[in-house]
Amino acid sequence: MKTHVKFCGMTREEDIEAAEKMGVDFIGFIFVPSSARAVTIDEAEHLRAAVHLAKTVGVFQGHSDEEIVKYAAALNLDFIQLHGKPDLHRIKNFSKPVIQAFRGVPDLITAEVFLSICPFILIDKADGEEEADFDAIARLPSHIRSKLFLAGGLTPKNVRSAVDRVQPFAVDCARGIESEAGIKDH
Repeated sequence: MKTHVKFCGMTREEDIEAAEKMGVDFIGFIFVPSSARAVTIDEAEHLRAAVHLAKTVGVFQGHSDEEIVKYAAALNLDFIQLHGKPDLHRIKNFSKPVIQAFRGVPDLITAEVFLSICPFILIDKADGEEEADFDAIARLPSHIRSKLFLAGGLTPKNVRSAVDRVQPFAVDCARGIESEAGIKDH
């Protein structure tokens, strides 16, 4: 099974071009103002034009449903990634597929419930941790891991062992592949 790759927090056209040459499957734009990798909708429109092969993902936290719908339509996003407190009812408000993000490993029932309405979930590191709990994630059943974006402290040094342990649908890399915030290290 191929593990897909998402580069998130894209802020430069040349990084998108390099990512697509490498065969990255998903390109993520972060719209959370507190993120060092945040872009505005105007910046994202320019960056979106550089994406030709990969699927696009908009990352949101603290936005109204109306804002998210506006961004998704204006940028023709393929996926919406929601951070913050998971809300099953909110997901139904979007016509684009949702990737629900979790800080730390959710319990099995929660993961299954969200996957009943989302094509994917994302598991990131818990607050205060340096990386995701790869061992705990690896203990999730394969039907969960096969719909999982694995994030949280992935770097070129640990991504292979994390993939071997977890066997996720995709890895989601941002900070771990940067030379500085928002600048991807080719």
